[in-house]
Amino acid sequence: MEPQVSLSSLPFDILDGIAFAIEDRRDLLDLALTSHQFHDLIFPKHIHYRILSCNPLDNKIWRILRDNPGIASRFSHLALGFDYDLKDRSSRTSCLRNAYHFKKTWFRPRHVRSTALSQAVSQICNIVQFTWHYTHDHEIEIEHLSKCKRLEMMDFTMRGRVKVPERDLDTLLSCIVMPARSYRRLRKLRLELMEAYSRTTFIHAFFFKILQSRCPALMDLRLTISRNALLFLLHKITLPSLNRLSLTQLPHKPPEESTMPWIQFFQRHTRLECLLIDTIDAVPIEALTAQSLPNLRRLSFPDGSCSGYLPPFSQDLIHNLTCIDNFVAPSVFPHYGYLPKLKIFRGIITGGTMLLLMLQYAPNLERLEGGEDPCWYHPYEDAICVLTQFQHLTHIGLGLFFNVRTELLHTVTNDFRNMKGLKYLRLPGNPDTDSLFLWMRLLREENGNRVIGTELLKGKDLLGVNPNYWGNFFRDIDS
Repeated sequence: MEPQVSLSSLPFDILDGIAFAIEDRRDLLDLALTSHQFHDLIFPKHIHYRILSCNPLDNKIWRILRDNPGIASRFSHLALGFDYDLKDRSSRTSCLRNAYHFKKTWFRPRHVRSTALSQAVSQICNIVQFTWHYTHDHEIEIEHLSKCKRLEMMDFTMRGRVKVPERDLDTLLSCIVMPARSYRRLRKLRLELMEAYSRTTFIHAFFFKILQSRCPALMDLRLTISRNALLFLLHKITLPSLNRLSLTQLPHKPPEESTMPWIQFFQRHTRLECLLIDTIDAVPIEALTAQSLPNLRRLSFPDGSCSGYLPPFSQDLIHNLTCIDNFVAPSVFPHYGYLPKLKIFRGIITGGTMLLLMLQYAPNLERLEGGEDPCWYHPYEDAICVLTQFQHLTHIGLGLFFNVRTELLHTVTNDFRNMKGLKYLRLPGNPDTDSLFLWMRLLREENGNRVIGTELLKGKDLLGVNPNYWGNFFRDIDS
């Protein structure tokens, strides 16, 4: 008789996926579960970290949590959004719009949902992460979040198309009352807006009210804000532990150097190590220096705005970087000379000669990514010869077409296996060529205790093996 599987031994995320996929407990009868398995799934008392993802209009859930505070206290991640319940189409049309209303002395959101939601949110007191995804301009009674003393991460996304009126930021801030010593553990704060929400609204004011409390533990700040909100941030906000800053200004405009105190802002945040800006001209070049950013280690242009060549950065600034994102390789090599600290390069590589330059000027590279689409064609002999000379490469993802002849497959395989630190390899190839599939299989064979993860790409469709690693390729950088 085969031993019974214990659901208690499964990872929490798998249990959560099973639990939330079950709409009716009678469906469990089809799984032929034992009484113990049924109990473990329905009453997972051993789980101390759970994710609750649901539609905020699902009053049934809020009534259950309101009436069962013991269950509510088990959740550590609360994710609310109107996209989480796609079956409930009525939620898209029954919600009220233009829900932001302010009083002169005290801010109190209009109740567009039952009080069960606010009561339930106040009882989920142990949440560490809160996520809120908008499809329209709905408000959430966020004043209850201040009761969550363990809250460390907040993520707001607004993707509606309804424009809201411009508000005066100072007026909005004066309308919001926040308890003292709230959000003391907050480490990560993210606000993503669509173009329609580029105007200053309550959600901006709420975020800046949090930032005004200095947030001693806040290390990661990601904001999509209007120009007026950006001015407020640069002039009045100081975050002593800020380590990572990602800013997108809507609408996109070149910086006005006379009114944007970037240098003063950087001087107040000397711990800043990672800077992600939406466009190449979002921050004046004069502000990006080693003096204003002494600890900067990563510089990135997330929107791919560096398709052209970069303006001249400070030589000392580039020399201090360990990670460069979305740069064009010819704008870096060899103009900034020897870069021994550079560990990660992600951008556009324009040819095989550029690989040789990178080997010469950045020999300590550990991760090399050149985009998903092939941007140049080069015989495998020369390209592999250059790649194998990098002594520290662990991840390779290049837009190369390799002419791999079947009779040389084992030679090519050994060349990559001889790179002792190599963990992952991603190369586009012709999926109609059987030799390439054989190559992928050979590379995945064990070499001692090491297996090289590989992918074979055709355009943007993943045809190879190990489909999950590439999404996590830079996870440790972004975390």
